[in-house]
Amino acid sequence: MTDARDLKRLGEALRRGDPAVYAQIVDHFGPGILHYLFTCVGHRETAEDLLQDTMLAVVRHGRRLKHPERLRAWLFRIARHTALNWQRRRRRHPDMAASSLEEELPQGHVTINRARDRTQRHDLRRILEQALASLPSAEREVLTLRHFEQLSSAEVAQVLRVRIGTVHSRTHRGLKKLRRHLQAQGHSLENLL
Repeated sequence: MTDARDLKRLGEALRRGDPAVYAQIVDHFGPGILHYLFTCVGHRETAEDLLQDTMLAVVRHGRRLKHPERLRAWLFRIARHTALNWQRRRRRHPDMAASSLEEELPQGHVTINRARDRTQRHDLRRILEQALASLPSAEREVLTLRHFEQLSSAEVAQVLRVRIGTVHSRTHRGLKKLRRHLQAQGHSLENLL
């Protein structure tokens, strides 16, 4: 959902407390927010828990949305704060540490062509996720929001509360580092996308 009128309409319904809007928000934005949270924490189950926490915060604070047309950026900002709070708690309580990305990968031998294609796509995605994980968090966040979740530079700036120029410079540095990391592994960014 990228149409500005639809976003504004959804944002206004959220501000009014319309109960039907929550399912629409989860349907339209949930997968992207989940992917973003996964890149922040590196563990699928933790990301799913954080998605639920994010949506609870949306329910609790929906009436505070000042600019309904900026709904998407507002949602990702809430998700970002949820992930940052989780990371702070994890530092204070190391036993909360999430398992590694390796534990997320399927095990076993695949023999069917369709399954092999799916496995190859999954392997390419894993390579890209690992390359993203090698980036500093500021650059990883910008690339994830901008290029994978398709937020505009202005929306990314709103989510991260930085200037658009900062978004552009982090994007440039992040893509450069990502390409360098992938080339060292024998891959190219273009082949993975």
